[in-house]
Amino acid sequence: MVLIPSNTLIKKLNISLTGLWTEQLTNENETVLASKLPTNVIKAVYCGAKCSIIISVIEVEQVQILCAGLQIEDEVDNPITVFNPFVTEDEQFLIEKLLTYQSVKLYFFDELSIPVLGTICSFDNSQSKKVLFELKKTKPYYLGMSNDTINSLLELSQVIDLALDLFQKDIYPSEDGKPLMALFKHLIPLSLTISEPIPNYVITTGVTIETKLNDNNEGVAQEQSIYALIGYIYPNCTFHSPKIEKETSKRELIDIIGFDFESKTICLVESKAMYILEIEMNRPGKRRATSVVKQINKALDQLKGAIKKIRSGEDIFNKEGQIINIPERKTSLIHAIILISEMYFLIDWREVADVILKSSEQDQYKALFHVFDLQELQYLANYSKEAKVFNSLLIQRWVEVKKKRSLYIRGKRPIEYE
Repeated sequence: MVLIPSNTLIKKLNISLTGLWTEQLTNENETVLASKLPTNVIKAVYCGAKCSIIISVIEVEQVQILCAGLQIEDEVDNPITVFNPFVTEDEQFLIEKLLTYQSVKLYFFDELSIPVLGTICSFDNSQSKKVLFELKKTKPYYLGMSNDTINSLLELSQVIDLALDLFQKDIYPSEDGKPLMALFKHLIPLSLTISEPIPNYVITTGVTIETKLNDNNEGVAQEQSIYALIGYIYPNCTFHSPKIEKETSKRELIDIIGFDFESKTICLVESKAMYILEIEMNRPGKRRATSVVKQINKALDQLKGAIKKIRSGEDIFNKEGQIINIPERKTSLIHAIILISEMYFLIDWREVADVILKSSEQDQYKALFHVFDLQELQYLANYSKEAKVFNSLLIQRWVEVKKKRSLYIRGKRPIEYE
């Protein structure tokens, strides 16, 4: 069960961290849904997490904006919700069309915008009819740049940002515990029939590796995704699982290394995957947060050890046993990245930031340490046409972390892409 996305959907997937979209199949009169989510959330869906569609109408500057979202109970007490405004006639028509169905196909895309899971969602038709009836009472909806009144007040991007902010405030309570009520909001529970996960293939040095969402070794799949992204940034200069000699054998130095001769930068990545498939769904959030922090601290020690080996001039080998020629390894700036499955919100990211920033300020490493997830790496790679741009974005991101004293941030689109 695979969806081949249209060019329009591909563009939306590539520029968005998460989202929910409609897609009209060209060869048949069928509308489907597509959602981009972190891999660990999709795994929760595969393992049986409850899902619901949220339809809402938000008022911004006296116009109504139709929003739709997908809520997933990856944690019962802290479900994740992704959502988008629907600001074209086609999008609004397809949402209303879907509500006339008794079931709809829903396809999940991961952080790399790769389809990994297909499902068929059934829902109570009486509820969807109620939603359609209520929607008709809130029309007309905002139609992007076609509305001269709203153009005189705000640019399209500002309107969308405001709508998303209001939608989020309606989903998640404010500090005083009171949600900001939308003009209309309805949650439709879904019953999912889940297909076999879609296989994907990563080509490494001389080897093609198949990965699937339900692979038991979840860490390997995450490393392969990282390798693909870092390899895009540092073509021909990226190595998975480089080795150093230890007595009569070789051991792994780090998960991924990439470098650039022109900008004289080195990138090290230590991957720490959050295991979902073998962990009970009702695992307490605090316990999950404690586990992630332990993994971050472990990865930090591993990165520091790898940096010392690189600075010392010790030989480093690729998988074929050949020495890797790293440019000016004693003086080049090193970006040391701890890449985790999710920037889990229950973690005290200010406390972790203090540790990361102190490590970056130690002269012995000459390195900037970072912590973010695969979602963020994909976003940064998307705007990094070359290594020097990636280097610049990482430095900007590190400065922002230092300024806010927190790691819980997302990279912003570079000015030249606005």
